[in-house]
Amino acid sequence: MLEVGIRLVHLISGEDLVGKLTIDTDNHEYILDRAVRPNVNFDPQQQRMHVGLLPANMFSDKDTAIVLKNDHVLWIVEVSAQMQKLYNESMTGLSLAGTDDLKQILKG
Repeated sequence: MLEVGIRLVHLISGEDLVGKLTIDTDNHEYILDRAVRPNVNFDPQQQRMHVGLLPANMFSDKDTAIVLKNDHVLWIVEVSAQMQKLYNESMTGLSLAGTDDLKQILKG
């Protein structure tokens, strides 16, 4: 088994999932731990896009791993730094301050 970190997995159904990915080469499977679905919305008042993360399966524990067969996956890519931050914040409940945020805090 090979742990590759947080990845976006695009399925043949058209769905995207984000989670901690492990590749099981022996069984030709992908194991996606703590998987979420990115949900993108447009806010017309602010003229901005917003991204939220929804549980991949609304009816299971968020710690449940999802096993994907090799032939159900179209592609896998690394996530952006922003998506990785959002994912980590949603998993831990902790919000990380950015450089600009720290400058504002230190100015007082």
